[in-house]
This record gives sequence, structure tokens and C-alpha cells, in this order.
Amino acid sequence: MIKTEIKDGVKTITISNPQRKNAISPSDAKKISEEIRNSVSDERVDVIVITGEGDFFCSGLDLAESREDLSREDIQDIFEWHVEEFVSIIRATTECPKFVVGKINGPSAGFGAEMIYWFDYKIAVKDAYFAEIFTKRGLIPDACGIPFLANLAGPTRTLQKIIFAEKIKAKEALELGIINEIAENQDELDLKIKVVVEKIKKAPPGASSKIKMLTYESAFPYLESHIRKLRVLQAKQVLSEEFIEGISSFFRKEEPNFKKIRF
Repeated sequence: MIKTEIKDGVKTITISNPQRKNAISPSDAKKISEEIRNSVSDERVDVIVITGEGDFFCSGLDLAESREDLSREDIQDIFEWHVEEFVSIIRATTECPKFVVGKINGPSAGFGAEMIYWFDYKIAVKDAYFAEIFTKRGLIPDACGIPFLANLAGPTRTLQKIIFAEKIKAKEALELGIINEIAENQDELDLKIKVVVEKIKKAPPGASSKIKMLTYESAFPYLESHIRKLRVLQAKQVLSEEFIEGISSFFRKEEPNFKKIRF
């Protein structure tokens, strides 16, 4: 479920599924992207803040809710659609002329982590982390985390973090440039968000939006090419034995046991 509130020029978008660590469905992802796009022409909105309910930001795709999709014969088409729904947030965020601020109230995993990468300004509590857990499911990252991390950390550390599904803790995320600030606790997070929101409101909106556009175009001129290739490769990967084992092990609550393959 996605909740929205507009107050004092700030639209707050909250991921609300605390029973499942704020896991989201593709329709939730679409709702988030629509809320961002609708904010562009909404004169009540100066800044967009995205957060999670409770003590987890987002644990990625809600596999329990998507279990029926996983057994469908047209699973390739389903996952191409999933990718498109997820990257709609990346497109909406980077194309939005208004600033999108991440209020990272706790850990994030899978798509939850990759979504955060593309927010314009991010403040996280000190116990937050970002976990690229796709390989544990026999999948590849589905929301452009590869180009983002490769741009910041280089290919060597990107391969390490993604293939080994290593957590990126808040301190390391700050060092890499994934986030802008760390808050000691939720109260300080609230205060820091208020401060940065006021800074954004005081900045010239026209110049800021153009600087944002040029920044993303300069850093990621190949983003659409990556998305097209990602859709094709992920659709192939969901037909693999690795994906079947990765998903099966998730429901068995065991570590996956992947077989060797011949290339």
C-alpha cells in the first residue's frame, strides 16, 4: 500500500506494508511513479519525500504476493512487465523537475535499495543498509543498480557488492556517495529532512531543475540502453534453473544451492 500526504509544500509518499518489511508489488511501484509524475504540475508540491513505515524502508518485491505470477506459463512476459513497472520510478524520479528526497528510515533490499539510489538527496538512519540480494534469487538487478554503483564505486566493487549480495551499511554508503547524510536516530532523521527541505525550497526552482536534468544526462547517458538490455536478460533469466532454485529456497527459508552451468 502506498500512502500520500501533502503539507507545507511537501508531498510525502510512504510505503506502508510493515508486516512484510514494506515489500512492494509492481502495482505499488507504478503508484509511486504516478505520484511523482502527478507532482510536477501540482502547485501545492515543492518537494517530494519518499519513506517507509516503521523501521524498514523497503524489502523489495513482495514475493509472497507475487507467488501466483511465479508459476504462470507467461512468466517471461510477466517479468518484462515487472522490470518496466520498477524502472518507471527511476524514469519518474530522474525526469521530475522537482527534488525527490529519500527519508531512509531503515534497511532496504533488492528493488528497495535500487529505488533509493535514484533519489536526488538521501538521508539515512545509521542502522540502515542497502542489500543487493538479486543473486540469492537467481536474478539480476532489476532497477538499474548496476550502472548507478558502477558509476560511483567502479566495476570491481560493484561486482563484489552485487554478485556476493553484500550489504552496504550506512557509513559505507555515505563514503561511496549513495547517501548524503546519516542520522543517529528517527528523531534526528526528521530534523535533518526538515532542514534539507527548507534548503531546497529556497533554491531557484528553474535553475535547480535544469541542473538536475543535466547532471543525470551527464552521469547516465546510456540509461535507456541499459533498461532495454535489462528487460531482455531478466526475461531469459526467469526461465533458468537458477531462478527456480532461488525462489524455491526463499519459500523454504534456506540458502540457495546453485548448480554449475556450461556456457
